[in-house]
Amino acid sequence: MSSIASKAKKYAAAIADILNNQQIGRVYELYRHNAVWHRSVGDYYGRDTIVREYTRWLAAFPDLSYRCEDVIWVDHADDGMRMLERFEWSATHRGHGIFGPPTGQSVSISGLRLSHWRQGRILAEWLHNDQLNLIRQLGMDPAQAHQRLHRYARPDFQWVAGEGEIAHTRGQTTPAPWPESPTEGRWPEFIAETLVSKIFNWRLLNSVDEIIARDCRFDLANGAGCEDLDGFKAYVLNRLALSSDLTVLIDEIFWEQKSESRFKIGLRWKMFGSHDGCSSYGAPANARFCIPGLTMLETRDNRIVGLVERFGEIVFSPGGDTTTSDIAESHNAHTGNDESEHN
Repeated sequence: MSSIASKAKKYAAAIADILNNQQIGRVYELYRHNAVWHRSVGDYYGRDTIVREYTRWLAAFPDLSYRCEDVIWVDHADDGMRMLERFEWSATHRGHGIFGPPTGQSVSISGLRLSHWRQGRILAEWLHNDQLNLIRQLGMDPAQAHQRLHRYARPDFQWVAGEGEIAHTRGQTTPAPWPESPTEGRWPEFIAETLVSKIFNWRLLNSVDEIIARDCRFDLANGAGCEDLDGFKAYVLNRLALSSDLTVLIDEIFWEQKSESRFKIGLRWKMFGSHDGCSSYGAPANARFCIPGLTMLETRDNRIVGLVERFGEIVFSPGGDTTTSDIAESHNAHTGNDESEHN
């Protein structure tokens, strides 16, 4: 077994030990002392904080069963290891936690976890559960869940969406040009950048047919069902409908070559915009948002055959700026629920 595969196996086993066997103290072995945990609600700093968050989660779901379903890992000599994991977990809500008193509901969700390693330990980690799907399985109202997150899940740092360059240039510029086809070597990067640039930033939805195989397997955020390319286009259109100036920016791309024609690709990105349109997320809140996300792609013969995506659908934003939690709240107003509380 290669050194990097050994590290990945060790990591997956350690996370499973923390969650399945309540061995929370293994955080001190697995993470560096100054590790940063990037969650949908914001950033948490240091191992003690990570221990606290794992403890809170297991207190609410003491019988949690965690499973690693797929993983991408790459090793850069000058930059350490990158590892993107697709996981699933199931549990019963038997304890008190950030979502309130126990409901007794059985839940099963999935997510993506990206970790950056230095000298054998995790320095930074990005984690996105399918949290909105979890809230619905618990039988909770998204607005009430938002209020509880606002009170109890306070991160050390919360990125607040401001006006910024995108808002100031809205309607005055065109999106950045999409990448040119490479002559050799960098097809995984080209496919990922084309997905983001052509489909999301340029709204050229026919590009779906160019880069995604007809038999592609989709696993999308919020438990969105998607059987074929038309279903994926509808999923994209729903996202675009909530923001006329929506822009997706890639923060990181890496890939693992599985065979001559097959690659697995990891993406870390942010989605910016103004919530000024109607979609499944509800009526416009008319405020700025910034939503982080992760995507895992599998390609074969330079076409996407597997696409897994998770992003921070339920986060809070102090100070009045809109994030997906506000969108979830407006969904209740949009569907006639007058009992929702708003910030």
